[in-house]
Amino acid sequence: MGNKSSMKAGGILSGGLTLSLLLTACLDPADEILIKSGEASRIIFVRENSAGEGVNRNNAMGNNTDEFYAGTDLFSLSPIGPTGKLVNLTAKWTRLSDNPDRWGAAQDPEVSFDGEHILFSMKTSSDRAVHWHLYEMDVNGDNLVQLTSDPNSDDMDPAYLPDGRVVFTSTRSHQVDEYERRSVSNLYIGTRGDGGKLGDIRQLSFNQSHDFNPWVHSSGLIYFSRWDHLGSPNKVPLFTIHPDGTKQFVLYGADETFQGNGNGSGSRTFMEARELSDGGIVTSLMERTSRFEGGAIAILDLGGKPITAPPDVVTPSESPYNTTRNISDAIYKTPYPIRDGVKERLLVAMSPHETGPNVENEVANYDLYVMDKDGGNRKLVFASSQTNDYDPIVVAPRAVPKTAATDPFVAKGIASGAVTGGFFDADVYSRMDNDGQMKPDRDWTNHDGSKGQAKFVRFLDAVSMPRDGNMRGGSLGETEFEKQRVIGYGPVQSDGSFALEVPANRSLHLQVLDEDGVMLVNQLQWVHVMQGERRVCTGCHGPRESDKSIFGFSVAEDGAVTSEAEGMEATKSYIASFANAAKVTEHRAAKTDTLDFFNPAQIQRAIDSANTVRDKKTWDPSSGDYAFKGKTLQAILDQQCVSCHSSGEAVTKGGGLVLEEIRSDSIWSRERVSSVYDRLMREDGYRDTKGNRQPYVTSRGARRSPLAWVLFNRQLVFKKNDEKVFRIPSYDHSGLWEKDSSGFIDTFAPANEDLLTLIEWMDMGAQFSNSVGKY
Repeated sequence: MGNKSSMKAGGILSGGLTLSLLLTACLDPADEILIKSGEASRIIFVRENSAGEGVNRNNAMGNNTDEFYAGTDLFSLSPIGPTGKLVNLTAKWTRLSDNPDRWGAAQDPEVSFDGEHILFSMKTSSDRAVHWHLYEMDVNGDNLVQLTSDPNSDDMDPAYLPDGRVVFTSTRSHQVDEYERRSVSNLYIGTRGDGGKLGDIRQLSFNQSHDFNPWVHSSGLIYFSRWDHLGSPNKVPLFTIHPDGTKQFVLYGADETFQGNGNGSGSRTFMEARELSDGGIVTSLMERTSRFEGGAIAILDLGGKPITAPPDVVTPSESPYNTTRNISDAIYKTPYPIRDGVKERLLVAMSPHETGPNVENEVANYDLYVMDKDGGNRKLVFASSQTNDYDPIVVAPRAVPKTAATDPFVAKGIASGAVTGGFFDADVYSRMDNDGQMKPDRDWTNHDGSKGQAKFVRFLDAVSMPRDGNMRGGSLGETEFEKQRVIGYGPVQSDGSFALEVPANRSLHLQVLDEDGVMLVNQLQWVHVMQGERRVCTGCHGPRESDKSIFGFSVAEDGAVTSEAEGMEATKSYIASFANAAKVTEHRAAKTDTLDFFNPAQIQRAIDSANTVRDKKTWDPSSGDYAFKGKTLQAILDQQCVSCHSSGEAVTKGGGLVLEEIRSDSIWSRERVSSVYDRLMREDGYRDTKGNRQPYVTSRGARRSPLAWVLFNRQLVFKKNDEKVFRIPSYDHSGLWEKDSSGFIDTFAPANEDLLTLIEWMDMGAQFSNSVGKY
C-alpha cells in the first residue's frame, strides 16, 4: 500500500501558500526535469478555467456536457517538469471571441499509438447551441481535423482502436439519465473516412445513465466506467465490451464491499482507469458524492487476485473513497502511467486542499504530480493557482493493442438488417442472495407436480425519458425504477436454462418468475444484445469468481450450447439452445405499449373532445363521456373493482378501500399522483393478521404487495416456511379470474389479462405515470 506518512498532503499552509506552490519554490535543480530517460519528453493535459482568486467555481467537472468552463484548453509541457515549456494547443479555436465568457473549451486528450497525433473533444463557443465534437491534431497543435459534426449531439471522450476506428461517448440517443435528468452518454464507434471524418457511426452500449471514460485494453477490448443505476443500486463499476458491442460485462466494482482503513465503502465509484505495463489497472476511486470529482488512486490486480479482492489504495487513507466522509487532506484524479527508463510511475492530478464535513470554503486546485506506483516519491510536475490541471497523457509511441475479432453472428446480423439477438442463461438458480433478493428453489413443487420454482422469464425494455424543455421527465410515483415496459416472456427449462430471442440494440433487463407469473428475482442492471448476437451468461447471478467459466461455453452453428467450464467432469449440454429460442415479442402476453397507472392528460383530452358544451363544473367521473381512458391501471380498477370499492360502497363492501377516482384527479401535475394511487401506496393502508400496517402495494414487487395477495386470495411467499400474515377478506377476489379444473389461475390466459397487467405493474416497481408533459 506504500508509505502513507510520506504521502500526506498537508492541506493549506499558513499565509495562504499552498503545498504545491511551496514545492515549486523549493525544487532542487536536479528535479526540474522529472522524466530523464525513456521515450517520453512531453505531456498534454487539460487546464480547466475553474480556479483562481475571486473565482467561485472550483468544481473541476470534466466529462459533463452540461457543466464546463469557458477558456478550458489543452496544453503541452516539455520537458516534463516545473520548468518545462508550456504551450496552449487549442486557444486558436476556443478563444475566437473578444469576450472570455463566450470562449469555448477543449478536453479528453488521447494520444495515437505512434505518438504523433492527439484525439480530443472541443466546443468552439460557450453558447449552449454549440455542441462538443471530436477533433484530431498533431501533437504540436497543427493540422486540426474535425471528426464529427452532429448538430444536435455532444461527442466526447474519444479513444483510438487498433484497426483505425474511434470509440467515443455521445448523447446521440437524446435521452436523459435516470436520476439527474442530464443528457445521457453512451458508447459509439466510428470508421475513419474521407478527410479523417468519422462515418458508419454505430451505438455500442445502451445504458439509461452514463457510460464514459472508454479506453482500449491491450486485449483489444474496450474498458469503460458505467453509472450503474437500475433501481436501488447506484454505483460506478468498471465494464468491458467488445468493439462490435458484444459481451458487455462488469469487470470490477459491482458487488465488492472492501474495507478501506477499517471503513466499508458503499460508493464504489471507479473512474479514469488505465492499463499498467504489468497487466494491472490504475484507477481513481471516490465516493459517488465526492466533491470536485476527486478521491483516491487505486490499483487493481485482476490477474493475480480474486475479482472481489479489495483494490490497493496507494494514496493516503484520508482521501475520500469510503463512506465515512472524513476530512481529507487532498483529493486525486486522472492517473496515467509513465515510463522513466525501465521504471513505471504514475502521473496524477492532486488538489492539496482539505475537503469534507465542516471544512469552510471548500475549494479544489488540481496540480500535476508524478509518483511511484506504491504512492511514494511524489514530486510536483506543474502547478497553477489560476487553473485546475488534470488528465495528463504522455506523448510517446505505445504498443498497439490486439484487434478484437468481430462476432460472425453480429456481422451477419448487421449485414442482413436483423432487429433481434439471442440471450442464453445456463442456470437461473445459480445466484447469490446477498442483494436482498431470493434464490429460487430448484426443488420447489408446482401445482402440476413439476419441480423448480422458476418457470418464466419476463423481459423489459427501458422507456427513455426525452428532454422536454426545462422539464426533464415526469413523476414516476414511489418506484425506485425508471420508466420501462414489458416486451414479452419466455420459458425456463427444467434444468434452469433459457434461450430467448429479444430486440437488439435496446436497454433491457429481465425478471425470473414463478408459475403465477410473479417476480422471483429482478435483474438490477441494464443489458443488451447486438443484431444477431448470441449472448451467453453463466447464471443470474452466482459468485463473480465463476464468471471465468463463461469462456468454457461454446455455441454450435445449429445453436446448441455446451460447456466445458473448469471443474466440470464432462461436457455439459443444455436443454435451452439458440435453435429453440422463444421469441419474447411473439408471446401471447407480449406488449407494444407502455403502462400508465393513470394519465390525466389523456383523460382531459378525451373529456374536451367528447363534449365541448358540457359544464365542466358538474363533471361526473362515472359519466359515459369519461369512458375513454386508454390502457391504464385505473381503467382496470374501474372495470374490476370500483363496483365494490367506490366511495359509496367501500364501507360496506370494499373494506374501506376506495379505488374510485375523484374529480381533481383529472388535473395534470408533474408532482402529484392520483387519489387512488396515493391510497394504494399509503404506509397504513393494509392491516395484516398481526395488526401490523403496510402499503397495499410496495415498490418491491407483487410478491410483497398485499394487493396481489388479495387478488390471488393467498399470500405469495418467497420460501415455504415464510410467516403467513395474509388476512383473508370476506370476498374471494380470485373469483374474478378464470381457473382451470384444478383451481389454478393461469395468469397468461387471455381472460386473465387484467390480473397479469396488475402483476406487471407491481413487479415494475409500481410506477405512476409515463407522461413527460401535459399533452
